[in-house]
Amino acid sequence: LFIKEAKGHSNLPDNSSYIVASNHASHLDPFLIASLIFKKKSIIVRYIGKEESLNKPLWSFIYNIFDVIPVNRNSKSEYEITIKKTIKHLKDGSIIGIFPEGRRTPDGKIHKFKTGVSRIAIYSNAKVIPLAIKGTYRLWPRHNRFPKISRIVKIKIGNPIKFDQYKNKKISRKMLRLTTNLIRKEVTRLYSSI
Repeated sequence: LFIKEAKGHSNLPDNSSYIVASNHASHLDPFLIASLIFKKKSIIVRYIGKEESLNKPLWSFIYNIFDVIPVNRNSKSEYEITIKKTIKHLKDGSIIGIFPEGRRTPDGKIHKFKTGVSRIAIYSNAKVIPLAIKGTYRLWPRHNRFPKISRIVKIKIGNPIKFDQYKNKKISRKMLRLTTNLIRKEVTRLYSSI
């Protein structure tokens, strides 16, 4: 119904846990990305999602089906617990989906990434798979109530990014910002090349 083109499947590892980091424009994004990865690799992607969505019956149902890891973005201690849970899931072999912008874009552009994705990657020693998705903002932007039905979405999966050089080093804010900007740069490059 939605995906017109998808490239870069060979960049998805076969037998290891990893983080999928993508731009975020629509409610459709997690479903389309997860369905594509499941179709190609028979692997379920677990996402990190905002805790307040659990107050809505439909989203609570979806969170339970997809085993979403809820995050309280307003509590530093709860946020830290979510980071630790996510690292444990990665070490247990899960594939974690993260939208580092933290929310759907209001204008279709890729905004600043939050550093949680780098923290999780460095502490878990997991690869980050950059992924760009284009077309979902046209189909279902955050200010529309319902989506359009059109086959215009394009997805491109990039080469894995590893942060081995930071293993066993003290993690600083500067390091996290540099590594996060690297991920954003790659997602933006993929997006521009679609």
